[in-house]
This record gives sequence, structure tokens and C-alpha cells, in this order.
Amino acid sequence: MSKNLYITATEAFTGKSMITLGLMEILSNKTKNIGFFRPVVLSGKVMDNNIKLISSGYNLNLKYEEMYGLTNDEMLGFHQTGDINGMYSAILEKYKQLEKKCDFILIEGSDYQSHLSTYEFGFNLDIANNLGCPIISIVNGLDKSISQITESIQIMKQILHQKKCTQVGMIVNRADSNEITNIEQILLNTLPNNELGCAIPEDKKQITNPLNFFKTNVNTQKLGDKIMSIKSEVITPIMFEYVLFNRAKQNRKHIVLPEGNDDRVLKAANKLLKRNIVDITILGIKEEISSRAKELNIRIENAVVIDPKSNSFLADYAEEYFNLRKHKGISLEAATETMRDVSYFGTMMVHKGDADGMVSGAAHTTQHTIRPAFEFIKTKPGISIVSSSFFMCLEDRVLVYGDCAVNPNPDAEQLADIAISSAQTALMFNIEPRIAMLSYSTGVSGKGPEVEKVRKATEIVKKNKPELKVEGPIQYDAAVDAAVAKTKMPDSQVAGKATVFIFPDLNTGNITYKAVQRSANALAIGPVLQGLNKPVNDLSRGCLVEDIVNTVVITAIQAQED
Repeated sequence: MSKNLYITATEAFTGKSMITLGLMEILSNKTKNIGFFRPVVLSGKVMDNNIKLISSGYNLNLKYEEMYGLTNDEMLGFHQTGDINGMYSAILEKYKQLEKKCDFILIEGSDYQSHLSTYEFGFNLDIANNLGCPIISIVNGLDKSISQITESIQIMKQILHQKKCTQVGMIVNRADSNEITNIEQILLNTLPNNELGCAIPEDKKQITNPLNFFKTNVNTQKLGDKIMSIKSEVITPIMFEYVLFNRAKQNRKHIVLPEGNDDRVLKAANKLLKRNIVDITILGIKEEISSRAKELNIRIENAVVIDPKSNSFLADYAEEYFNLRKHKGISLEAATETMRDVSYFGTMMVHKGDADGMVSGAAHTTQHTIRPAFEFIKTKPGISIVSSSFFMCLEDRVLVYGDCAVNPNPDAEQLADIAISSAQTALMFNIEPRIAMLSYSTGVSGKGPEVEKVRKATEIVKKNKPELKVEGPIQYDAAVDAAVAKTKMPDSQVAGKATVFIFPDLNTGNITYKAVQRSANALAIGPVLQGLNKPVNDLSRGCLVEDIVNTVVITAIQAQED
């Protein structure tokens, strides 16, 4: 992944182009393979002026079409259909293609020339976060008093904090030359210690040589060093999904979807096949599925369709199931009948290696979906219990919650296994596991059987996996909030920065994930079953098409790791 920087202003006519040019000069001296990108440009045949200037001035060996995300008209189209996430995803897709060619990309925000100019500042901050960019923000100082500039600085600081943006620094441009020292002192007093502040005076003569003017008024060495040392840690839901989809594409897996009679499953299959993410088998009657796909105006002809009740695999699968379960007194006839069930047939496909994973549950209960996996896929060595976790995609990070779907009241040993499995799931998806073993008490302050269960589970994790960072018992606020953690557990490696949250029972976990999903507008991906020898995942019966798509992608990545 290349390094990057996003330049944005709060309004038009801030002199952003001069600052962009100055930053490009700084960065071109610090990295060999630099790129330039604009999330949105004006529609029409005329090239964007800044792309043209930067591309020619720095000999960028890039096509014009590679250097912007969308045109104004395209952006307006996304707004008219209400597909804001689609808009952000389209810009991210274009940016990621450019990222493959560059070591560093400078991104210049929009120009406040569209029909959506009142919305553009928030748009720019959202784009910066979705591209994983630290920000340099620009305040317009032209014809503004010190009090007005101070207010603008404070408002911008507040908005950047609310949006969870990573800021390199803030520049007040076109300021009164007599107030430069005062403005820089205001920036120094207002911004956090790790952010730079700079004021550049208004000078109409600078247009003849803007680069020299920038160098004269900015400490370019200090600014350049700061830019190269900082990185945004923000992970948005759109960014997380993009990474998942591309990872699944790199090593395509074969996923079976047993519920071919559900429209949501067919629509999800259509989306997955269109994007070439996985290979798919759908269980059901081929003629009925093909007919329904036509009615839905979707294309799934690249999927394999199998009817478990009449497929040539049935006899082989029934014999395999009979051999695996005959100690339970099952007959071959009963095994054959069992294999006609789509959940059993799909799970047997995974067991036999005819599919890499299974996703079901849109039209079946959790028990119906996962019972076959418990019977013959079994758990991984060293794992005593199958559990589940959710990826909770907040606006700026991704957390792992477990167990929220499978085990009603795990004992201490089982809770420790859930924690270890959840940490392994986090690692599989590039999330550094810092495990919070949750309770109503933090540290040694509480007593009682529930607290002791969590305390014992924490000790088991430490003993069995000493390399993992784990803390417990710990309350949720101490696990997630740095200010609370500083008071309650100041020396903890986990408190205030936990990424994996282990709930003491299913009741607590299920309530909490749904509360966070609704109140924080979080994207919940899961449940992801963990601990099985091969990936089988369960859907909620209220799932959306997007939930099925995400779960299939998660399952494919799990299969890559097996």
C-alpha cells in the first residue's frame, strides 16, 4: 500500500492549487514514484486544470483517466439514486488501481463548483477516510478578522475530530500579512501537539511564481518530514469490504449456497459472479432456479446448480455419511434420506472437498444450518467448541465481537477457547488482536461467580497463548475508551484500545452487537463460525442481499487459510 495525503478546504477560492503545487514539490523530492489523484472533476471533454498542470510539471507517466475518481455528473447520478456507498466505492476502486503504480499519492479534494457544494467539505473528509489518507486542511483567511479565523480553525478542528480524521496539519492561506504571527500562535494554541500549523499571507504577486512563494512562507523540511512520518489508522466499512473482496478474488474459492429457492440468495450469487469473486454452486431444481433468475432479471448461468434429491453425488455422500455415523445406529437408507436435505448435502460437499465452504441460514434456523458441521466436519485440533464472531465495522475501525450467536452460557474453559478462536479470526483479517474479556467489573474490583468465570478464562488464555494480549475481567467502557482506561487500568496493553471483545454469555453478546449495530450505524458482518475444520457459515433469516455477499466473501477467505 502506498503512502498518501489528502488536501481539502472548507470553501472555494482558498488558494488550494498553490498549496497543492507546493506539496507536490516537497513530496517529489522525497519519493521517486509519486502519483496525483482527484476524487471528482468537472464533467466535459476539457481536462482538469490541476491534473494537467501536475501531470506535465512532474512528468507523471499516468493516463488522465487514472487520475480521478468520478465526474460531477457521475457523482450527481449516485446521489439521485441514493447510492452514496456506491459512490465512495467507485472512487476507492479507481484510487486503488492508481495505488498499484505509485509509492505515494497526493490527493486534492474537490473545488466547490458543483451543485453539491454545501455538502463538499463532509464529502472530502469521508473520501479521505475511505482512502485511508491523513489530511492537510486549508482555512481561507482572505478578508477575515482574527476572531473569524479563530472560529474557523476551531470549527474545522471539531469537525475533523467528529469524523475521526487523521490530520497532519492546518494551513491558513491568504491571510493578512500583518497578522501572520498572531494566526500561527492561534494555530499553535488550538491544534494538538502532533499537528502542524502554518499561515501564508495574501499576495497578488505570488501568482507569477507560486512555488517560490510557498517555499518562502512554509517550513518545507518540517512539513515534508511530518507528512512522511504519519499514517491514517482509519478503517471504514467501505475500505474493509474492498479489502475483503479483493483478497477473495486473488485465490478464488468454490462456495455452495444450499438455499436456491430464496430470492436473496440468487441476487447475492448474481453480484458475486458479476464481480468474479468466487465460484458458486446453488442447490435446488435447475429449471425452477433458472426461471426465477429470469423473472428477477439477474444472470447466474455461471453458477453450477445441483438438485440433492437426484444428483449423482447422492449415493456417494450417503455412503460417506453412513460410515461416519453408523456408530450412532443410522442405516444406509436413513443416511440417504438425510443427504437429500440441502444443509446436509451442502456440508458434505465441503467435507468431501467438492466445495471449499458453505453459506446458509437465510431460510433455515441456525441449528439446521450448523448441525451437520458439528456431526462430521468437527472442530480443529485443540479447539473444544465451535463459536462465532461478528466483524463490527464502525465509521473508523473494525472490531471483533464473540460469541454472539452460538453458545448460550460457556464455562471458563469454553470462554477461553472462544477468545483464542476470535483472536485467530481477527489475525486472519489483519486485525491485531487485543482481547477484552468483558464483565460488569474491571480488574480486582468485583467478586462473584460470573466475574470469577471471566477471570479464570483470562488466565487460561494467558497460559495457553502467552503471545496474545488479553485483559480481563474488564468493563466495556474501560476496554474501548482511552480516557476511562487511563483511570481504571493505566498500565494495560489492552484497555482503551481493545479490538476483540469476548462476552461472558450469548445473551449479553447478542444484545450488545445489535445495540451497537443500530445505535452506532455499524455494519455487522457475521456471524462467522470459528473452530471448524472447514468453513461453514450461518446467516440470519432476516439477512439482506449484502449480508449474504459479505458472508460468502468471509467464507472464501477462511477457505484460503485452511
